[in-house]
Amino acid sequence: MKKICLTSILIICAITLSIGLTGCINRTSIPNSSPYSTTVIPIQLRSSPSAESNETVDYNQYIKKVWVVKSETNDFELYPSFCINKIVNGEITGFFDIYPAVGDTFNNYENLFGKIINGIAECQFDNGSGIKGNIKIVFKTNDEVEATVEYLHRNESNNYLSKEGVYQFTPYNIDDIEDFIPIESQSFMVDLNSWGNVKFVSGKIEGERYTDVLFYLTDTDENILYEICLGATTVNVDVSDISFQDANKDGLKDIIIILNTTLSHHGRIEPIANVFFQKNNGTFANDSKLDQEINDSGNNKDIKTITDYLSKKF
Repeated sequence: MKKICLTSILIICAITLSIGLTGCINRTSIPNSSPYSTTVIPIQLRSSPSAESNETVDYNQYIKKVWVVKSETNDFELYPSFCINKIVNGEITGFFDIYPAVGDTFNNYENLFGKIINGIAECQFDNGSGIKGNIKIVFKTNDEVEATVEYLHRNESNNYLSKEGVYQFTPYNIDDIEDFIPIESQSFMVDLNSWGNVKFVSGKIEGERYTDVLFYLTDTDENILYEICLGATTVNVDVSDISFQDANKDGLKDIIIILNTTLSHHGRIEPIANVFFQKNNGTFANDSKLDQEINDSGNNKDIKTITDYLSKKF
């Protein structure tokens, strides 16, 4: 399976406009024909633990993970995914999508709502594009849920959607991203305020002409929770440095990323700074104009130069 495809732009544009301008979109092309022939692992239906006993379920273990259908071929793009953003007093909010969609600044919308009744989540979804329905979620272990998907409305153009029915879902993991090359030296455990202790994973996917640089927040098992979306594809790029600190003095840790890009026409290495400011809801917002200002002014050589420049702004 191919990961989410970022908007491809030329390297010259990436340097002048700065990386981090546009949102992430799914790298996987949506198939034109129905994928009904794909074999899905059979489900052994079981009751929810809380429905069988007085056992208290820790629902926090299901929050923020992106749940994808587990199939023999791991063709996640053939099936819907969902994420539970929060559960408060049994009330659920999250998002549902027709392919694996990782929450980020641009698509971390809420279009799934419901409540937990006798240990089972009964939810409704509306993706805003004509796809509406119900999803009933039975919580199992921390890496397994069963969900019944029912479409109440879908257009004729949505013939690529999987069949309704009961599927086994598992957390979307770094290992599921095809051709992903982790950059271990730029991956860290970090405490990011409301996120708590998470792993910041850096990596890239190298194509024939371009390279995608990718950044994720994951749990300790590298289940994907969030994507830091640079919004550009470029050539000859590597990760130079990363820092986590409160750059705008609002009490929340922000993320500063420096990329090194080699200009092919004369071999000079150009640094490109990207700053992602954490918001109160845990998402990270990028100010492309500020990035361009930092890069155009030459205050992008190292983390200290960037933070000194930002300290005059905030």
